[in-house]
Amino acid sequence: MKLPITWIFMAVLMLTTCGNGEDSAFVEISQTRQCRANMNTLATDQAMYHLMNGDWATSIDQLDEEADRPAPLVCPECGEYYVMQLEGDCYTISCPGDLHGAVSNGMPTWYEGSPHY
Repeated sequence: MKLPITWIFMAVLMLTTCGNGEDSAFVEISQTRQCRANMNTLATDQAMYHLMNGDWATSIDQLDEEADRPAPLVCPECGEYYVMQLEGDCYTISCPGDLHGAVSNGMPTWYEGSPHY
């Protein structure tokens, strides 16, 4: 019986990666990157909202509505909604679990040398 090469590759991959303790590290890195990508998306939405309306959106709900997002973005690690703070002409969008940093006026608080960049 001949097995397709993709099935053989998948079986070898599963045998070499399952249970070696590295899976959780990959999940953590993936969740960190996804959370930061979500915050960048919201910051871009905020910039677009400001460009089109002349003011900052006052809530993430407004950003979700403008982006026609079917569901609000959430941190993949803690599952909670992002937090947005407005102060004068400045905004900050942060991870709800305070796990992955924030984006303040379009600038991320993490940097290339930070863990799980």
